[in-house]
Amino acid sequence: MIYGNYYSGVRFAGPATDAIVIARNTFHANGAGSTADSRSEINLDDAGTAANATIRRNIFAGGHNLVNDCFDAAAMAFAIDDNVVDGPVTGGEAGCVGAVITEAPQFADPAAADFHPENPAVAAYGAYADD
Repeated sequence: MIYGNYYSGVRFAGPATDAIVIARNTFHANGAGSTADSRSEINLDDAGTAANATIRRNIFAGGHNLVNDCFDAAAMAFAIDDNVVDGPVTGGEAGCVGAVITEAPQFADPAAADFHPENPAVAAYGAYADD
């Protein structure tokens, strides 16, 4: 579970990040403390900050952008693919975002921190995946 962070759920800052895999997490309401247009669930500070990163089989919900900007994703081998997205995809270039399922996860009780998805279409994604 990655939720309620000030500006983003995961932030790639600097070229030290390489060969990162972010899989089967549930992201919810990250960026809640900021009013910046670029707040997001996944944040890239600039081109080259997330070389060889793969983000897949996650649930992204909460109303803020999935990613702030992809920059030159092909050159970085940065890919966001096969995720559930309940909200906007990006505030910038969306070249790193592949196929997504746009469904509301219908969390059991987010007010009580129960983020089990009740929508069968997303049951195989996120922190509580059924597989």
